[in-house]
Amino acid sequence: RELKKIMMCGAPTEERDPTDRIRQIVAELKPEVEKAQNTTYTVFDPLKFTSQVVAGIMYRIKVKIGEEECLHLQVFEKPQPEGGYNFKILPK
Repeated sequence: RELKKIMMCGAPTEERDPTDRIRQIVAELKPEVEKAQNTTYTVFDPLKFTSQVVAGIMYRIKVKIGEEECLHLQVFEKPQPEGGYNFKILPK
């Protein structure tokens, strides 16, 4: 018997590999994150993410920022037509 995973409305997805959309969001937010952290990152690559539908989409993205260092971002993608993002850096 095959068990199917049930998607719960409002619940976050399982952790997944980054999609093109996630790579785009991370690239767009890089300058703002660097400004907030008062630093410049030579590496800024998404590794894993989850998403959750709320009044828009909430992403939690693990971003590689160094050889063995990661940053965890919570990104809220506003619904259209407003669009845009709000983010915060989560504690490790």
